[in-house]
Amino acid sequence: MIFRILVSLGFVMFTGCASTPSASTTPPQMIAPIASTGISHTVQKGETLWRISKMYSVEIDDIVRLNRISDSTSIATGQILALPSSARKNPVSQTNILNTGNTDFIWPLRGRLVARFGQKVDGVANKGIDIALDAGALIQASRSGRVCFIGDLPGYGQTIIIDHLDGFSTVYCGNTQPQAEIHQDIKQGAVIAKAKDIGHWHNGETFHFEIRHKHRPQNPLFYLG
Repeated sequence: MIFRILVSLGFVMFTGCASTPSASTTPPQMIAPIASTGISHTVQKGETLWRISKMYSVEIDDIVRLNRISDSTSIATGQILALPSSARKNPVSQTNILNTGNTDFIWPLRGRLVARFGQKVDGVANKGIDIALDAGALIQASRSGRVCFIGDLPGYGQTIIIDHLDGFSTVYCGNTQPQAEIHQDIKQGAVIAKAKDIGHWHNGETFHFEIRHKHRPQNPLFYLG
């Protein structure tokens, strides 16, 4: 699995991990759904597309397509989402979802979002998101799993990959010093890296984060609460 993840990363070289994107990061306006199935959901505070997809037992991609949600758009509280006709009529409660192990993803660190998924950075489409990185910042595991890679990757720099053992993996890269070990089992929220003090820190330093499902890059904003 790790070989395929690394090959995928290698084919999609991301050169903006330590550079500041020049394009605007303002999200586009939300667009009305393309069709009505008679099943809808009103987004509640803190909900993500990931959580909603689990509540109704549907794929995130189907919700995205049906509602014409672009790669750089985040859903908003109060937004009404059309759901596929295959959606459960009686959604699973959020408590039951979390009890079954379908845990949410959390932000690896808090900071200013400087590049969104799909945004062109140095002429290459971003396969994740970039967050402003301060010296000494602590990087946390977005979700529990097992560290399957620690090393330097061309175009990514120092990289840590966590396998979540359910088809998902998360990728963390930036000017950081690993605090985790290869093959280590990691709990969500555990510190896995610390931003290096490089002696000439400046506002252009960023941290790159990806969520992948079966090696395909996903929009992290669809998963992060």
